[in-house]
Amino acid sequence: MHGFVAVYCEGYDRRWQCGRRMEDWKKRPDDAEYLKSVIDRERKAVEEREEELGQVFLIGHSNGGFMAVRFAQLAPAMVRGIAPICAGIATNVHDAGGWSEGVAACFFLGSEDKLVP
Repeated sequence: MHGFVAVYCEGYDRRWQCGRRMEDWKKRPDDAEYLKSVIDRERKAVEEREEELGQVFLIGHSNGGFMAVRFAQLAPAMVRGIAPICAGIATNVHDAGGWSEGVAACFFLGSEDKLVP
């Protein structure tokens, strides 16, 4: 045991419902609820081994990074920090409010990225 659990999730149809306005965004599954269920499942699995799941961090690239930001907004008590790569805070997610202190964030952006500068 190395003291951490890594879980690799994939959004429905290889995209996350990250809060940005996508053409079919209302028809997509609620990925925040999905991630909550994954964290709960992992917490139970760790407890069954009589260990403790400590802090949860989310890392995501591009659409997955936007999902990490959205999840931190919607469920700040479940996550200690986020590290979006090539992703920022979508305008409508920012404007929705509900931000909480206590979620650390480290954004990785590139100055030559044409989509998320």
